[in-house]
Amino acid sequence: IRSTRIVTGRSNLLLACDSVVAASASAVNIMRNDRTKAVINSHMSPVADFVRNRDIDFQEAIVQKQLDNVTKDAARFRIPAQEIATNLMGDSIATNILMLGYAWQKGMIPVTLASIEQAIHMNGVAIESNLRTLYWGRMAAHDMSAIKMLISEGRGEAVKISSTLDEIIAKRQDHLAAYQNSALADKYTALVERVRTCETSLKNGKTELSKAVAQNYSKILSYKDEYEVARLYSHADFKTKLKQQFEGKINLKVHLSPPLISRIDTNTGRPGKIEFGGWIFPVFSLLAKMKFLRGTVFDIFAHSHDRKMERALIGEYETIIEQIIKGLETNNYDLAVKIASLPDSIRGFGPVKEDTLVKTKLHCNELMETWRSGIITASTNIAAE
Repeated sequence: IRSTRIVTGRSNLLLACDSVVAASASAVNIMRNDRTKAVINSHMSPVADFVRNRDIDFQEAIVQKQLDNVTKDAARFRIPAQEIATNLMGDSIATNILMLGYAWQKGMIPVTLASIEQAIHMNGVAIESNLRTLYWGRMAAHDMSAIKMLISEGRGEAVKISSTLDEIIAKRQDHLAAYQNSALADKYTALVERVRTCETSLKNGKTELSKAVAQNYSKILSYKDEYEVARLYSHADFKTKLKQQFEGKINLKVHLSPPLISRIDTNTGRPGKIEFGGWIFPVFSLLAKMKFLRGTVFDIFAHSHDRKMERALIGEYETIIEQIIKGLETNNYDLAVKIASLPDSIRGFGPVKEDTLVKTKLHCNELMETWRSGIITASTNIAAE
């Protein structure tokens, strides 16, 4: 092989593990609709810009149409590869090998199965796991309905997403108790239940407001500070997942921006990252046990700009929700849901979080002006009657 590049329009097979990348100009250039077969992961993976804009439009229809235009109609297969890999193997990292197994079973890869198995053995990383994933991919190509039945019966490791209000509340109660203590969980529950009682009194059968408060109040209460980062890294689940994904001795390094020692990056104007070796993990374990200091006079992190901003946000949100409880009516219900959901727009950390917070507060002020004017109008009408 003299070149690592495929000649224009000469690719035989597209394994689109990431549809967005597969539909890029450089990739599309080497495909041809009378030649290129395709196995496409139907899950749309986030692109880099998603880090800066969580509401980015992936233009899924355009991406999929682009792939349709450059691959063979009779040999194009879309499969929920990431969903299958996550449910059956417990991790989406298995997606690529699963798709390889699918494509081989469909006769699209002119390499013997023994050769692929030998390559996995020679690679020496997660051998048994990769072999199982390869076979699951073959099974999916042979009988997708059987795979879907396995997943639906709960034999995989699917994560159940909370949907009902009670499930949302229960999950966040547990999270807040682990984050700080049961007192914080009780504080959270008390406000959410007051909102639910108020909402129920409208007798409209809706729970959107209670869900909005249940999700967003928890988010504000459990801001990710130094104690929380330490708790997550020292939690048993983190170590368990590492052992499931990697074999042998694991050498870990983390990149952090500790507020007390990080210097400002001259290029970005934001705190720079510092690399810490494995020695930091015992420190995480110790720091996690000190979470009871959070927000007290003994909290050395409490005086940073970010932590003051986050604690202030809790009180501001509580004040707004109290106003909603006092003035909630049928005609302003949708507005109340919008206001209660505003914290969802506050994202990121440090300067990124502060930027989104400023924009969110401006929007909040506009909505609250509308809210207050609506209450005044309603009160005036009642008095006139």
